[in-house]
Amino acid sequence: MEISTEQPKYVQLAAKLRESIRSGDLKAGDRLPSYAEMYRDFGATTATVQRVCNLLEQENLIERRSGSGIYVADTTQVLTGNIGILGKADFRTHAGAFFSHLAFGVQAAAEERGQQLVWLHKGEDCDYFGSVDGLLLSGHPAHTNQRIAQIKPAHMPCVSMFITAEGMNSVVVDDYGAAKIAVRHLLELGHQKIACLMLEGRHTPQIPSNRVAGYQDALLEAGISFDPC
Repeated sequence: MEISTEQPKYVQLAAKLRESIRSGDLKAGDRLPSYAEMYRDFGATTATVQRVCNLLEQENLIERRSGSGIYVADTTQVLTGNIGILGKADFRTHAGAFFSHLAFGVQAAAEERGQQLVWLHKGEDCDYFGSVDGLLLSGHPAHTNQRIAQIKPAHMPCVSMFITAEGMNSVVVDDYGAAKIAVRHLLELGHQKIACLMLEGRHTPQIPSNRVAGYQDALLEAGISFDPC
Protein backbone atom coordinates (compact mmCIF):
# COMPACT_ATOMS: atom_id res chain seq x y z
CA MET A 1 0.00 0.00 0.00
CA GLU A 2 1.56 3.29 -1.09
CA ILE A 3 1.01 6.48 0.86
CA SER A 4 1.52 9.74 -1.02
CA THR A 5 2.24 13.18 0.40
CA GLU A 6 -0.73 14.99 -1.15
CA GLN A 7 -2.93 14.57 1.93
CA PRO A 8 -2.19 14.03 5.63
CA LYS A 9 -1.02 10.48 6.19
CA TYR A 10 -3.86 9.62 8.56
CA VAL A 11 -6.45 10.68 5.93
CA GLN A 12 -4.81 8.51 3.28
CA LEU A 13 -4.41 5.51 5.55
CA ALA A 14 -8.01 5.81 6.72
CA ALA A 15 -9.16 5.94 3.10
CA LYS A 16 -7.20 2.78 2.25
CA LEU A 17 -8.63 0.86 5.21
CA ARG A 18 -12.12 2.20 4.53
CA GLU A 19 -11.94 0.97 0.94
CA SER A 20 -10.65 -2.44 2.06
CA ILE A 21 -13.59 -2.75 4.45
CA ARG A 22 -16.22 -1.63 1.97
CA SER A 23 -14.83 -3.81 -0.83
CA GLY A 24 -14.90 -6.88 1.38
CA ASP A 25 -11.13 -7.40 1.49
CA LEU A 26 -11.50 -6.83 5.22
CA LYS A 27 -14.64 -8.50 6.58
CA ALA A 28 -16.61 -8.07 9.77
CA GLY A 29 -14.65 -9.61 12.60
CA ASP A 30 -11.27 -9.37 10.86
CA ARG A 31 -8.53 -7.95 13.04
CA LEU A 32 -6.82 -4.79 11.81
CA PRO A 33 -3.02 -4.58 11.83
CA SER A 34 -1.52 -3.61 15.18
CA TYR A 35 0.10 -0.22 15.78
CA ALA A 36 3.51 -1.84 15.37
CA GLU A 37 2.48 -3.45 12.08
CA MET A 38 1.13 -0.18 10.69
CA TYR A 39 4.35 1.56 11.65
CA ARG A 40 6.37 -1.16 9.94
CA ASP A 41 4.27 -1.31 6.77
CA PHE A 42 3.27 2.34 6.33
CA GLY A 43 5.61 4.36 8.52
CA ALA A 44 2.61 5.51 10.55
CA THR A 45 3.37 6.78 14.04
CA THR A 46 1.24 5.88 17.04
CA ALA A 47 -0.43 9.30 16.89
CA THR A 48 -1.25 8.80 13.19
CA VAL A 49 -2.74 5.35 13.78
CA GLN A 50 -4.77 6.72 16.69
CA ARG A 51 -6.27 9.39 14.44
CA VAL A 52 -7.06 6.77 11.79
CA CYS A 53 -8.83 4.58 14.33
CA ASN A 54 -10.75 7.51 15.80
CA LEU A 55 -11.97 8.44 12.33
CA LEU A 56 -13.06 4.93 11.34
CA GLU A 57 -14.63 4.35 14.75
CA GLN A 58 -16.77 7.47 14.32
CA GLU A 59 -17.97 5.97 11.04
CA ASN A 60 -18.84 2.72 12.87
CA LEU A 61 -16.49 0.79 10.59
CA ILE A 62 -14.26 -0.59 13.34
CA GLU A 63 -14.53 -1.52 17.00
CA ARG A 64 -11.94 -1.73 19.76
CA ARG A 65 -11.85 -4.82 21.94
CA SER A 66 -9.98 -4.15 25.13
CA GLY A 67 -6.94 -6.37 25.49
CA SER A 68 -7.47 -7.92 22.07
CA GLY A 69 -7.09 -5.32 19.33
CA ILE A 70 -9.11 -3.45 16.73
CA TYR A 71 -11.57 -5.28 14.48
CA VAL A 72 -13.81 -4.57 11.53
CA ALA A 73 -17.27 -3.87 12.89
CA ASP A 74 -20.40 -5.69 11.82
CA THR A 75 -22.05 -2.98 9.74
CA THR A 76 -25.26 -5.01 9.60
CA GLN A 77 -25.76 -4.41 13.30
CA VAL A 78 -28.61 -1.97 13.92
CA LEU A 79 -27.55 0.75 16.34
CA THR A 80 -30.09 1.94 18.89
CA GLY A 81 -28.64 5.39 19.51
CA ASN A 82 -28.74 4.65 23.25
CA ILE A 83 -25.90 4.72 25.77
CA GLY A 84 -26.55 2.82 28.98
CA ILE A 85 -25.39 4.03 32.39
CA LEU A 86 -25.18 1.28 34.94
CA GLY A 87 -24.32 2.02 38.55
CA LYS A 88 -25.05 1.42 42.20
CA ALA A 89 -26.99 4.68 42.34
CA ASP A 90 -28.43 7.28 39.99
CA PHE A 91 -25.88 10.08 40.32
CA ARG A 92 -28.27 12.52 38.61
CA THR A 93 -30.04 12.83 41.97
CA HIS A 94 -26.93 12.48 44.16
CA ALA A 95 -26.36 15.43 46.44
CA GLY A 96 -23.29 17.50 45.64
CA ALA A 97 -22.05 19.73 42.86
CA PHE A 98 -19.59 17.16 41.52
CA PHE A 99 -22.22 14.56 40.63
CA SER A 100 -24.69 17.06 39.20
CA HIS A 101 -21.93 18.56 37.06
CA LEU A 102 -20.90 15.08 35.93
CA ALA A 103 -24.46 14.15 34.98
CA PHE A 104 -24.83 17.37 33.00
CA GLY A 105 -21.60 16.69 31.12
CA VAL A 106 -22.57 13.13 30.22
CA GLN A 107 -25.98 14.30 29.00
CA ALA A 108 -24.50 17.17 26.97
CA ALA A 109 -21.91 14.91 25.29
CA ALA A 110 -24.62 12.42 24.32
CA GLU A 111 -26.87 15.12 22.89
CA GLU A 112 -24.02 16.49 20.78
CA ARG A 113 -23.86 13.13 19.00
CA GLY A 114 -27.65 12.75 18.75
CA GLN A 115 -27.70 9.91 21.29
CA GLN A 116 -29.88 9.19 24.29
CA LEU A 117 -28.91 8.05 27.78
CA VAL A 118 -30.63 5.05 29.32
CA TRP A 119 -30.29 4.84 33.10
CA LEU A 120 -30.12 1.19 34.06
CA HIS A 121 -30.85 -0.29 37.48
CA LYS A 122 -30.59 -4.01 36.82
CA GLY A 123 -27.37 -4.93 38.57
CA GLU A 124 -25.40 -7.45 36.55
CA ASP A 125 -28.33 -8.74 34.47
CA CYS A 126 -27.48 -8.80 30.78
CA ASP A 127 -30.94 -8.48 29.20
CA TYR A 128 -30.32 -4.80 28.47
CA PHE A 129 -27.43 -5.41 26.07
CA GLY A 130 -29.74 -5.39 23.08
CA SER A 131 -31.18 -1.96 23.93
CA VAL A 132 -27.92 0.05 24.12
CA ASP A 133 -24.86 0.56 21.95
CA GLY A 134 -22.40 1.06 24.80
CA LEU A 135 -22.12 1.17 28.58
CA LEU A 136 -20.88 3.65 31.16
CA LEU A 137 -20.26 2.02 34.54
CA SER A 138 -20.32 4.11 37.70
CA GLY A 139 -20.01 3.16 41.32
CA HIS A 140 -19.40 -0.57 40.89
CA PRO A 141 -16.42 -2.23 42.54
CA ALA A 142 -13.69 -3.19 40.10
CA HIS A 143 -14.48 -6.93 40.20
CA THR A 144 -18.10 -6.24 39.17
CA ASN A 145 -16.93 -4.08 36.27
CA GLN A 146 -14.64 -6.89 35.17
CA ARG A 147 -17.51 -9.38 35.23
CA ILE A 148 -19.64 -7.08 33.08
CA ALA A 149 -16.73 -6.73 30.64
CA GLN A 150 -16.66 -10.52 30.33
CA ILE A 151 -20.37 -11.06 29.70
CA LYS A 152 -21.11 -8.08 27.45
CA PRO A 153 -21.03 -8.52 23.64
CA ALA A 154 -17.46 -8.31 22.33
CA HIS A 155 -18.30 -5.39 20.03
CA MET A 156 -19.91 -3.26 22.76
CA PRO A 157 -17.69 -0.43 24.08
CA CYS A 158 -17.62 -0.09 27.86
CA VAL A 159 -16.08 2.62 30.05
CA SER A 160 -15.60 2.58 33.82
CA MET A 161 -16.01 5.90 35.62
CA PHE A 162 -14.42 6.75 38.99
CA ILE A 163 -12.40 3.53 39.35
CA THR A 164 -9.88 1.71 37.19
CA ALA A 165 -11.16 -1.66 35.95
CA GLU A 166 -9.07 -4.22 34.16
CA GLY A 167 -10.27 -5.17 30.69
CA MET A 168 -11.93 -1.86 29.80
CA ASN A 169 -11.18 1.81 29.36
CA SER A 170 -11.46 3.88 32.53
CA VAL A 171 -11.95 7.58 33.23
CA VAL A 172 -10.96 8.41 36.80
CA VAL A 173 -10.19 11.38 39.01
CA ASP A 174 -6.58 11.95 40.06
CA ASP A 175 -7.40 11.65 43.78
CA TYR A 176 -3.73 11.55 44.76
CA GLY A 177 -2.84 14.67 42.79
CA ALA A 178 -5.95 16.54 43.91
CA ALA A 179 -5.18 15.85 47.58
CA LYS A 180 -1.64 17.18 47.14
CA ILE A 181 -2.93 20.35 45.50
CA ALA A 182 -5.40 20.93 48.36
CA VAL A 183 -2.74 20.46 51.04
CA ARG A 184 -0.23 22.65 49.23
CA HIS A 185 -2.85 25.40 49.03
CA LEU A 186 -3.37 25.29 52.80
CA LEU A 187 0.37 25.31 53.36
CA GLU A 188 0.76 28.38 51.14
CA LEU A 189 -1.85 30.11 53.30
CA GLY A 190 0.39 29.50 56.31
CA HIS A 191 -1.38 26.54 57.91
CA GLN A 192 0.80 23.90 59.55
CA LYS A 193 -1.62 21.60 61.34
CA ILE A 194 -3.73 20.03 58.61
CA ALA A 195 -6.00 17.05 59.18
CA CYS A 196 -7.35 14.63 56.58
CA LEU A 197 -10.84 13.28 57.32
CA MET A 198 -11.93 10.59 54.89
CA LEU A 199 -14.97 8.36 54.71
CA GLU A 200 -14.27 4.68 54.21
CA GLY A 201 -14.84 3.58 50.62
CA ARG A 202 -16.21 0.07 50.98
CA HIS A 203 -16.58 -0.55 47.24
CA THR A 204 -13.85 1.84 46.08
CA PRO A 205 -11.08 1.65 48.72
CA GLN A 206 -8.50 3.02 46.31
CA ILE A 207 -10.17 6.45 46.30
CA PRO A 208 -9.66 7.32 50.01
CA SER A 209 -6.27 5.56 50.09
CA ASN A 210 -5.04 7.63 47.12
CA ARG A 211 -6.27 10.84 48.73
CA VAL A 212 -4.61 10.04 52.04
CA ALA A 213 -1.37 9.22 50.21
CA GLY A 214 -1.47 12.58 48.44
CA TYR A 215 -2.12 14.35 51.74
CA GLN A 216 0.77 12.59 53.45
CA ASP A 217 3.25 13.15 50.63
CA ALA A 218 2.43 16.86 50.41
CA LEU A 219 3.16 17.25 54.12
CA LEU A 220 6.38 15.25 53.90
CA GLU A 221 7.57 17.36 50.96
CA ALA A 222 7.04 20.42 53.17
CA GLY A 223 8.99 18.82 56.02
CA ILE A 224 5.91 18.38 58.20
CA SER A 225 5.18 15.12 60.00
CA PHE A 226 1.67 13.71 60.17
CA ASP A 227 -0.23 11.61 62.67
CA PRO A 228 -1.21 8.33 60.97
CA CYS A 229 -4.19 8.02 63.30
